Amino acid sequence: MSEQPALWTDPTRKRKIGRARRGFDKTVSALRETGRIEKADEAVLALGRIVTDLVDETMADRDESRFTKARVLAEARAMLMLICDHDNLDISASLEDLLAAPLGDAEITRPPD
Repeated sequence: MSEQPALWTDPTRKRKIGRARRGFDKTVSALRETGRIEKADEAVLALGRIVTDLVDETMADRDESRFTKARVLAEARAMLMLICDHDNLDISASLEDLLAAPLGDAEITRPPD
């Protein structure tokens, strides 16, 4: 065999499931049991699985930079918050509320009619 490294992993090799993926799968199971996951959430769950697999791979790589590890963890945290907290999203805010939010206590003025 050649000493050249492979460009991709062997698809027939079984993937080892890491800590992040196991934790994600347990969280998803618990959310399903309580009815907080719907069929419409499958795309988000698929992305969550990809992100948690990436976390496991990145954290296992000793040559990976701290910045990359922190960035991957931040994305995983954002994905987890999206999945766990999607029932609490406030979609009832009016356009006026959304536009006023970054202004703090600033008053909204309307143009004269």
